[in-house]
Amino acid sequence: MREVDADAKTLLATPQRPSRWRRVLRISLMLVGTHLLAWGVGRAQGWWTTRSVEEKADRVSKALTQSNDLLLRFEAWRSVERAQAALEARNFGIAQEQVLLASRALSASHPPPELAPLTDALSKYQPVVTQDLAGQHQQLSAWLAQIDAHLPVQHP
Repeated sequence: MREVDADAKTLLATPQRPSRWRRVLRISLMLVGTHLLAWGVGRAQGWWTTRSVEEKADRVSKALTQSNDLLLRFEAWRSVERAQAALEARNFGIAQEQVLLASRALSASHPPPELAPLTDALSKYQPVVTQDLAGQHQQLSAWLAQIDAHLPVQHP
């Protein structure tokens, strides 16, 4: 009986050697799992990077639109000022053309609702040929002031 016990203890003490097929399967599963994990991490990083770039592009696009709108408002202001100079020189056709350009620039600048009546008034402007141009100058000055109120303050 002792021999059986000694043999049994020896068999129990030595671990069973796994088959080659199981070892290959385990290594293959570990490799597949590692590749899936690496793929998932790369996919997540790509998503975050893409999202970040899209958000930045949206911010830049909005800033560009605002800058363009501001530029168009400055252009409208300049055109009304040119119309005043044309009235002073008694060039009524040029004055009307400059006010029409101001109207187009202002309407293209996505104006706030406060400037909508001004855009309509500019588009309907017809200079009147008279000796006294003070009323027309006052009208153009009032329009300049309205546009100027929606422009940023410039500091020297």
